[in-house]
Amino acid sequence: MQLTASLVRRLLLTSSAALLLVPVLAAQELPSGGQKELNDLYSKHRNTLRDLLAGKATPAKSDEEAIKALAQLHVYRYTWPEARDPGKVLQFMKEFQGDCDAITRGGASTAKLQADLTKQIVSMADEMFSNREPIARVNYARVLHRLAQDGMEDVCAPLTKVISEDRQNEGAKYYALLGLRELFARAHQLTPNPPTPMKNKKAETDAVLALIAFIQHKTTFPVGTEADEIEGTRVLRREAIRALGLSRYPAVLDAKKEVVGRTAEVLMKVVAGEGFSPDVKADEKIEAAMGLCRMQVGLYPDYQPDAAARFIGLGVVELVNGYTEDSTSAKEHLWKIKGARFSEALAALMADTNPKVNKGLNPAGVKYVADMFKDANPLVQKVEGKLAGASPAAFNNWLRTTPAPSETVYKGLPDSVVKFPDGGGN
Repeated sequence: MQLTASLVRRLLLTSSAALLLVPVLAAQELPSGGQKELNDLYSKHRNTLRDLLAGKATPAKSDEEAIKALAQLHVYRYTWPEARDPGKVLQFMKEFQGDCDAITRGGASTAKLQADLTKQIVSMADEMFSNREPIARVNYARVLHRLAQDGMEDVCAPLTKVISEDRQNEGAKYYALLGLRELFARAHQLTPNPPTPMKNKKAETDAVLALIAFIQHKTTFPVGTEADEIEGTRVLRREAIRALGLSRYPAVLDAKKEVVGRTAEVLMKVVAGEGFSPDVKADEKIEAAMGLCRMQVGLYPDYQPDAAARFIGLGVVELVNGYTEDSTSAKEHLWKIKGARFSEALAALMADTNPKVNKGLNPAGVKYVADMFKDANPLVQKVEGKLAGASPAAFNNWLRTTPAPSETVYKGLPDSVVKFPDGGGN
């Protein structure tokens, strides 16, 4: 599913374009000294910043003011009246993208600048996310999302906070979810980029717990609420599911090594459609199933992947049914992409449940995962190849009649049982 009309409308309501439709209020401008003061400060350090961005110099203590000026320019101007012009917002973001790209190209020579600039930008989180200007909050979240694409872990904490706040607008939450997804996705990189899991484990755990809470939050809509508005809530939840599915952890633990977040169990419940409001749709179930494929046993050895495999299979059924029922040529390519992503996820599942990789796995569970894969993979490949004749009926019947050897998701946690849905997805 692409962005729905509802979410597009909501994002517009927090963008400069929508402000043309509402009374114009005085902007809550930053910094307190005004635009001229910041522009003058930036101009003062222009030559220094040019050399730093080109990698011709390494930031020194004396360059702190220059880097702060660069950070403030890339953030504070979204609080200025000119940010009400959509063209200006586009220009601002392109300029920030340009500086980020220059820093990335610089490699080791600009690594310290990248770290220092990120710290300065993150230090403005409280004032930016509390700014009364929706434009400022949304676009600041976009700035953090761009830094997340470069793997800057310092953005994790403010992004986590945003999705945890009920008062925060949905546009900011949307980009915060994309940012968390980018941070987690780096642990699944393939060649030429090696996997780079997050180093800050507390921030990582906090983000996982926030995503679980976001997904499980029940939203009650008044009678008569437009379908598009409800669908917009699902789009945000889908992005949270996708981010959680990239976290790798079947469960997360507290300092006492006790389970505080049941990642795999939550994803299984999404596939089952158990206990969510609004109810879960097919695209969310597919994302959850792919996420289950990426859970890594080594990060929590009491996880039993065969229990999840049955629900992964149900996600495959949802994928194939969606592909065969959607005959519009315009969406055909989107299903091909989903098929390719699912195929890659299944390969990750098989690699992680290889007894040579994780020797403590139950042999019966390993066989169940392999049996599921044997029937699921050809179906997924037909979707990826946009081929006709993909019918999940026999596979679905096998799922319904063949329980996994492990009843619980986690060893030693008897309440970690997710009921397989009646009908199994049909």
